[in-house]
Amino acid sequence: YYRLRHAQVCEASALKHGGDLAQDPAWTETFDILSVATIKFEMLSTAPQSQLLLAHSTISTKGTKSGTFVMYNCARLATLFEGYKHGTEQGLYPTFPLVSSLDFSLLHDEGEWLLLFNSVLPFLDLLSQTVSLAGTPGLHIPVRTEMVCKFLVQLSMDFSSYYNRVHILGVSIQQGGSAGNVGKAEHTGNEDA
Repeated sequence: YYRLRHAQVCEASALKHGGDLAQDPAWTETFDILSVATIKFEMLSTAPQSQLLLAHSTISTKGTKSGTFVMYNCARLATLFEGYKHGTEQGLYPTFPLVSSLDFSLLHDEGEWLLLFNSVLPFLDLLSQTVSLAGTPGLHIPVRTEMVCKFLVQLSMDFSSYYNRVHILGVSIQQGGSAGNVGKAEHTGNEDA
């Protein structure tokens, strides 16, 4: 199963970057890490009471439901924030304002509202729902990792759609605020998952 996922990660990378990076020693460790992370995401995406199907034809790293897609968008956000941080240090962008001072009336794009209502606002509530500590007898805690994974997939789809239409650092910082909160949600969600 690992070999299948590894081959899919290498194939997806070849489609994205061209060439056969799987033979490049500099990429070997990266592909190994991505393959393991993809399998972990699949496992965490499955509810504990459900069977984890390891069928070759049913799961692919190419779709929007895969851990690879979520990791790709997390990497996009990391690059975006690194660019924002660098631009802020050079004086190109103002520092990020407090969320309480953001003017949400500046959001006009449907994608911005989708990110706000589907990801930013419900994020803390989602985290509290995934771990229910109250009334749990014994030493086990039921953790609903599949909820976090589902959230990350939806967040990635909304962000990817928005990112493909809008050059985020080219918009005002008020509008960029929604993307900033999305990045925090996605990064925190990936650490939790």
